[in-house]
Amino acid sequence: MESATPKPGDNVKQVLVIRRDVGMRRGKEIAQGSHAACAFLVERILQAAQGFSGTTIWDILRITPDQREWLESTLTTKVVLQAQNEDELLEVKRLCEIAGLETFLIQDLGLTAAGQGRKGMATNTALGIGPNQADAIDAITGPEGTHPLRLY
Repeated sequence: MESATPKPGDNVKQVLVIRRDVGMRRGKEIAQGSHAACAFLVERILQAAQGFSGTTIWDILRITPDQREWLESTLTTKVVLQAQNEDELLEVKRLCEIAGLETFLIQDLGLTAAGQGRKGMATNTALGIGPNQADAIDAITGPEGTHPLRLY
């Protein structure tokens, strides 16, 4: 039996290290991990943007004005909410897309804990919404929104 040839990236990973002594809520820990996960990409986008005049780099990357504002902000606000199940996750995705908000559905491939009992089967685990205007997102997921979600 031949061994499988490794694919590019098979030996590449990202590690996120979260301090536990700060006393953050679980949702805050997740948000801080999210900051750490995308920091390398944000840094490179901002560095590349400095080399272009006008909005050329933003046009090439198809970055909306809201996304540009978020990337250039020192806050890059992230709020972590809970979906009770896959149906609710997908319903929020549907409502956001109807409202014209960009969404990113995250799937775990079942190789680790999220896929227990479903080895090799994809599981919808998370949904990214935006960056977009806070009011537009809150109109769906906020306390007074069409599909309010609880903070994690």
